[in-house]
Amino acid sequence: MNRFLVLIFLTSNLLLGAQRKSSLGVHQQINGIVVPYGINETIQAKHRQLGAVQINPSAAGITISKPGNYILANDLLGDGSTVSGLIIITSSDVELDLNGFLVSNPIGANGAGGVGIAIVGGAGIKNVTVRNGTINACVEYGIQANDVVNLHLDSLLAHGTTTTMGNGHGYLFDTNCADVLINNCRAQHNAGRGFDIAGGSRYEFRQCIASKNTTNGFELRGGTNIVYESCLSVDNTSNGFNFSAGNFITVRDSQATRCVFGLFTSGSTWNNINVEHCEFSSCTTTGLEIEGVTGIQQFALIKDCTAMDNGVVGFAMDSIRFFQLNQLTSLRNSDGIRLVGDILAISVTDCVSSFNTQYGLRLEQSGATPRTTSIRGCDFINNDSDGINIAAAGATNNLTIIFDCNSSSNGGFGIQATASVESVHVGKMVLVQNTSNPSNGTLRITGTGTSDATSPQGWRNIS
Repeated sequence: MNRFLVLIFLTSNLLLGAQRKSSLGVHQQINGIVVPYGINETIQAKHRQLGAVQINPSAAGITISKPGNYILANDLLGDGSTVSGLIIITSSDVELDLNGFLVSNPIGANGAGGVGIAIVGGAGIKNVTVRNGTINACVEYGIQANDVVNLHLDSLLAHGTTTTMGNGHGYLFDTNCADVLINNCRAQHNAGRGFDIAGGSRYEFRQCIASKNTTNGFELRGGTNIVYESCLSVDNTSNGFNFSAGNFITVRDSQATRCVFGLFTSGSTWNNINVEHCEFSSCTTTGLEIEGVTGIQQFALIKDCTAMDNGVVGFAMDSIRFFQLNQLTSLRNSDGIRLVGDILAISVTDCVSSFNTQYGLRLEQSGATPRTTSIRGCDFINNDSDGINIAAAGATNNLTIIFDCNSSSNGGFGIQATASVESVHVGKMVLVQNTSNPSNGTLRITGTGTSDATSPQGWRNIS
């Protein structure tokens, strides 16, 4: 009996001791950082490090040159004396938690000021994480990274306000970065670009937002294996996504709206673009436009995307040698789908292009190499002009196959080909209630080209 009472007494004391330790700050793990239980604001103000190294730099900034976990203790407002960065990270294996605070590096009395956070390896650093804070009013970039491998940016905001522009640009990733993950970050009201990649490899943007920046929301000027997933680009002065160079680029489950171009590429130094499950809307020019260079072997795949209410074209492809358009919806644009320039092989499958103020699909191939176009399983309905309009020129022996499509209730012809060098094969079509020339099935082909016609209208019906 005595042993039993002693056991109860010891157990009670152990429990009370545990409770006392808990109230005094027994630690737990949250997101890999050791933090105390139940601390109040007073204790928090005294123990900001929360298991990491607390940093409270002066207005001149700080350089983190050793591995470790660091946490910012308060807002960091630069005095304009530091150009290269208020916080400079030069070491591998660094985790920096901004702890919800602000980093700002504006122009000072001496006219200096510059980068907010600079991650610059020099000889190469790896395993750097920066999270949970705001970068504002930096003259150059909010965050600049160069020569770093395995970089993770999470829950950061590089921004200004509705009345004051934020940073010169939001984020810059220079040419020697690799294995970069940018998650839940935002660039808003910056004077230049939101997110800017100059080069490097293996980037992934997840759930990032670029809004109200003065130039492009997401800029790609070089690099390989770039993924944008579940991203939003809205109300940027120039383009939502702008790609001038890069290889193996994927944009998935993303949206661009109220820009000049929703997604725009140009030049000869990009290749292999894959865009899927995206929406491009209310852009002043074109929802998605991909431009290549004559004679360059470039490839693009656009799948399961929507373009609507854009000022000029829903989807435009210009001088891309090979491309596929699959399961696209283009509504209430000027032209729904426009294919122009030096094109070698085109596949348009299972698309809908309707209620556009001009053509459902406009084909204007102009290269010297014969082109092959396949249009299958598509609907072109209720467009103000022709459902399908072919105006190819340049090469001879172009071949267009239009099969199992519905081009009806358009303001012009269901299909009209005015090319002089075109062979058009049509089969299993629905062509009804088009305004122009309804007596001949609303299909019209003119010119003196090589069409192997079996009817007065110059087309072959493939059964």
